Amino acid sequence: DGYKVSQSLKDQSAGANFVRQVCKRQVREVGDGTTSVAILLAHLIDYDLKDLQLLQSLEPELEKFLKNIAKTKINYDVLFDLAMVSSNGDKKISHAVAEVVGKNGKDGHYIVEERNQNGITSEQIKGYVLDSGYSNQAFVNTKTGVEMIEPVVLAKPYISLNDIAPVASEAMKQNRPFICIGQCDEQALESLVQNHINGVGQFCNIAPSAIGNKREDLIADLKVLAPHITKVHVTRYMATFEYKPCEETKDLIANIKSDEKIATGNEKAWCKERLARLESKIAKIYVGAETTAQMVELKDRLEDAI
Repeated sequence: DGYKVSQSLKDQSAGANFVRQVCKRQVREVGDGTTSVAILLAHLIDYDLKDLQLLQSLEPELEKFLKNIAKTKINYDVLFDLAMVSSNGDKKISHAVAEVVGKNGKDGHYIVEERNQNGITSEQIKGYVLDSGYSNQAFVNTKTGVEMIEPVVLAKPYISLNDIAPVASEAMKQNRPFICIGQCDEQALESLVQNHINGVGQFCNIAPSAIGNKREDLIADLKVLAPHITKVHVTRYMATFEYKPCEETKDLIANIKSDEKIATGNEKAWCKERLARLESKIAKIYVGAETTAQMVELKDRLEDAI
């Protein structure tokens, strides 16, 4: 794309550096369209950037153009046209993107996964999605992974046996499954596995793959959801939590939206992702191709179009 090409240029002239700066800013502030801005800039340079009259004459047209965009109703046709540009005219990709983004919204979170079957399919995920699966195969209790109804949930960044014991004991008294979300120490994980194998109760652990502040945020979100979770489905790579809406989750969503207003760059993107998880705006798109090279190209164009 425009950004990668501009960064790889060996030309150190003022014009080349200008293109690099513009593309870098485009990535930081918009996230896409670097080829377009590089081409526009090249044309402006051809016209001579010193011609202030030319640049000033473009401003009213730009304002008019932006106002028209703001009034545009986002429907299938608009999304299809946008995707056609980003996917280099691929109608199959454009159709798939227009459909899934039309349903899930521009503020949704999209996960693109490879699969063995050729083509592109998608599904809307119901509930809060965590991009991590069960920490031990022994927890699996169905053909598709781990299923739990009305579980007792413990969410904590780091979990010891002392953390688990009282909560798991209470779960067994209530005849309910127990799931803990966080990094278990060796003793705690071994205890969960052995008790599950021995039929003492139904247990599971998920260790979030996120690190640092992201892990802390995910755990904090799940702590709020924990008392209201009605169903859990865990596969090797993903967990889905269905929960009843409540005042606590509404307050959490409102707080994150407030943070998003003042956040910038990666922090703003992370706020959007947290909101998408909490508001069940997660969509999975599955892609398949005959060769690895075709798969990589298809996946790249699909992600770019989204």
